[in-house]
Amino acid sequence: MRGNGARYYIHLRAQAAQRPWQYYQAAFETSADWQEVILPWSDFIAQGGLPEAFAPEDILGLGIVAYGADYDAALDVDWVGTLQ
Repeated sequence: MRGNGARYYIHLRAQAAQRPWQYYQAAFETSADWQEVILPWSDFIAQGGLPEAFAPEDILGLGIVAYGADYDAALDVDWVGTLQ
């Protein structure tokens, strides 16, 4: 990924999520240079009353989110995958 130096978030929607505000969130920083971002499952924090733990196979969706600051989002993503 490369970006504008801002903090972005990955939101994971798992089967347990029943409401739009329920997801697992992890943050990452960007720079103008391409970099590989690896986020361990343990970095994802439950939001909206979800259980603290989730099984990776229960993930239904992924979102890349610009949140919490007043800036123009600029983020390039080459690929997204999981490591087992």
